[in-house]
This record gives sequence, C-alpha cells and structure tokens, in this order.
Amino acid sequence: MISVTKRNDLTNASVTSIFLPLFAVRGILMEHKKSVGEKIVKCRASFAPPLSQRELVKRLKDAGLDISIAELAEIESGNRSLKQYEVTVLAGVLNTTAFQLHS
Repeated sequence: MISVTKRNDLTNASVTSIFLPLFAVRGILMEHKKSVGEKIVKCRASFAPPLSQRELVKRLKDAGLDISIAELAEIESGNRSLKQYEVTVLAGVLNTTAFQLHS
C-alpha cells in the first residue's frame, strides 16, 4: 500500500532532504557555467595578439552565431548558459573542441 503524505505533514528534515540536493545541483551548474566562461577567456588570451570580446563577437557573427558583446560578457562571467550549438560554434572559432570547453 502506498502512503501519501499530506502537505502539512512534511517535517523540516524531509523538506531539507528534497531541497538541499536541488540547491547542490544548482551550485554545480553555476560553477560549470563559470568554468566554461573562464575557458573562453583563456582561449581568447591564447591568440597572438589576444582576441578582444569585440573581435570574438565579430568572428562568431561571421560563423553564423549572432551574440552581442554584452551576451559574451555574461557567458564569460558565468551568468548566461550556452546552448549546444553555441558551444560548437564558439569552439570552432576559438580553435578548440566543445569537449575542451566543457571539461
């Protein structure tokens, strides 16, 4: 027989056990976004001369990805996530792989 817990019957322990993992996952995702952004910054710096955000945005537009400098800044700071196709285009323009950006 399956027992159904009423909303009022939830204890602090059960609420914590539900929400704590959600916050942990959110934290991991935030760190991952920050890590990808940091790798983009490092890749830009590895060019000779280093690529500015403006130049990277121009190259991304030439490759078919239309993002603004403000969006790139959000990505690099970890405040905006990337869609898979964006990662693929970024990796190509930065002469790396999507795997390298994610790992």
